[in-house]
Amino acid sequence: ILTMMKFPTIHCNLLESGDVIGAAVSKYAGTVEVVIASSDKDFMQLLSWNGEHGQFVKIFSPDRNVFRGRKYCLKRFGVEVEQFHDYLSLVGDHTDNIPGIRGIGPETAVELLTKYKTIVGIYSNLHKLPETLQKKFIERYLELVTSMALTDLGGFNDGCQFPVVPNLKELEYSKLFLSADGCEYFRRLEFFSLLPKFISKSKVQRLSL
Repeated sequence: ILTMMKFPTIHCNLLESGDVIGAAVSKYAGTVEVVIASSDKDFMQLLSWNGEHGQFVKIFSPDRNVFRGRKYCLKRFGVEVEQFHDYLSLVGDHTDNIPGIRGIGPETAVELLTKYKTIVGIYSNLHKLPETLQKKFIERYLELVTSMALTDLGGFNDGCQFPVVPNLKELEYSKLFLSADGCEYFRRLEFFSLLPKFISKSKVQRLSL
């Protein structure tokens, strides 16, 4: 549908959409205001691009019709946005096949990140943890490394920028457009209420017959 509308898109067959969005944020944040329209909690980590000089990145939750920010992350998950990547790596997410460390739940993850700030900080102070926790972090190290890689959107934590991200000029979209094939496709899908945005009402009536 977007192709029929000649709507500019960014895609890469080798990457998931979250990685592409992460790469786009790493390129555009600070240049323009970026709004991520998604209810996926993974994008919380991208709010860390917001610095003291401005709010470059915003997350809009379509299902709630609200913007999410730093305060929401801290209230909902108990960690700062800069810590969210480590938090998600620790607790995992079965829906996204992120293993995390088995036995480390949200409460323990928040407690550890509050005290030691990062995963690196936790391992630097491993000797201070209870033996049961030490054992988990040692035995599940590879799963944690995997989780950190899977939850790092677009590699933005390493300053990585994929070549699939075009310049802003290439993404400009100033006028609604729908090709003839698009009109026919909309008709087959019975998107009659949307068609008047692209073509005259008389043409819509003829298409709906």
